[in-house]
Amino acid sequence: MLELLLIPVLIILSFLYVKFKKAYLTQVLIIANFIVFIIFVIADQTQSPLAFNMHENLTFVPARMFQIQYLPTLITSMFMHADPLHLIGNCLILYLIGLPLEERIGTRKWGIIYFATGIAATLSFYIMNIDSGTHLLGASGAIFGIGGAMLVLYPKDRIPMFIGPIFIRNAPVWLAVGSLFVMEIVLLMMVV
Repeated sequence: MLELLLIPVLIILSFLYVKFKKAYLTQVLIIANFIVFIIFVIADQTQSPLAFNMHENLTFVPARMFQIQYLPTLITSMFMHADPLHLIGNCLILYLIGLPLEERIGTRKWGIIYFATGIAATLSFYIMNIDSGTHLLGASGAIFGIGGAMLVLYPKDRIPMFIGPIFIRNAPVWLAVGSLFVMEIVLLMMVV
């Protein structure tokens, strides 16, 4: 049951660190995501029951939506990732889009957008898969929310971004967010 405390403790520590050290929440959440992933990988490699427990108790499963003990998975699932590429991709995009937005609108508003859109994305998945036993994990919904906010609030800005394998130092926001959307759709089509 210790795994159930891992992500909430990391979230609280992240907020405290940001408040007292004047750090960016974007950076602290990226570190928290890596910590959770490293713990999961170590547990998995050592065949510890912790890996199974983390997967079962921290990822969102639509069929368990109204079981009270699983409600925290609306948030905890944003900290779980399927593999290193999933983690690195999410964290890289979060850093490239999230940090410029957080600098402009502030940590509090940024955090509200991040968690609200992440939860909204999870609820959308629930609506489309009500009785599914599929495990949802990752922060793509929250990252799309951050990208969408950047696009709506600062459509003419330029930010550093990877457009496919090419790094562009000053990509227009619409191109950066649009390419993120296209890449995500392509990845989803490959999985399905």
